This record gives sequence, structure tokens and C-alpha cells, in this order.
Amino acid sequence: MLPLATAKSLFSTETQALGDANAVPLSGYELPEIAAAATNASIAKNCVWGIPNSDGGFSLAVTDISATDAANLKAALLAAGFLGVTTGGLTTLELEAETELGSKADTHYLTGDLWIHSSGTSLQLSVNVANDALDSVRLANPTRTY
Repeated sequence: MLPLATAKSLFSTETQALGDANAVPLSGYELPEIAAAATNASIAKNCVWGIPNSDGGFSLAVTDISATDAANLKAALLAAGFLGVTTGGLTTLELEAETELGSKADTHYLTGDLWIHSSGTSLQLSVNVANDALDSVRLANPTRTY
């Protein structure tokens, strides 16, 4: 989904791939709408990158989503404090917060039947990762409108 060289350029030269799965992770998310959308997805890929033995890392999940799940997810994220904007069919929802470990940021992209979720240590990182993922999906699917 994201080449290691790109992950290193976005985060650190010490970045390593830490894991991947063919499912959207459900742990760490309190919103039932995330669980519903993840559970209903027929295609999913999740990858995690970071610096071993550190607090630094980021994740990316790319999956399909139904129109109903997308609408429910958007409403739930907005109600949870995410800032959102829709431009040209792409809905962007972002939230950055401080935790006991430092800054944490989440970016969600919803467009057509596509859901991209990136989580990282800064909003700039999560947006850059989501942008790269969207560009990759568009490149791999030139006949689709995303």
C-alpha cells in the first residue's frame, strides 16, 4: 500500500514495516460506527510502520465502504469532534489530540465506496499518508472516480 521508501520519507529513515493484515483493526476505537464499517468491509488492508523500541509510528487502513456505513461514520466522527470538509466528492475528517504519550492524529477519507484511515503522531503525517494512499488507489484504478 505504501512503499517502505515512502514511509521512511514521510516519517524517519529508521522507519520499518511493523505489520500488516487484511482487516481493519478494531482495537482502540470507541465508535461503534467504525466497528460496523470495518466489519461490513469486503476488502481491507491495514499496515503499521514505526521505529522499533520507540513511541513513533503510524498506520494506514484502506477498505471499501457502503454509502450507509460512510454516512453513519461521517456523522459519528463529526459528533466526536473531527473537523470535516467535502470537496469534489472527497470527504476529509481530521482530529489531532494530545495523549499521555504525546500527539495523536487521525485522518479519514471517504469517497465513493472507498474509506482510507491514517493514524500517526501528527496531523501532517496522517494527512500525508492518507494522500499517498489515495494517490496509489487512483493510480491502480484509473477507470474509477475517487
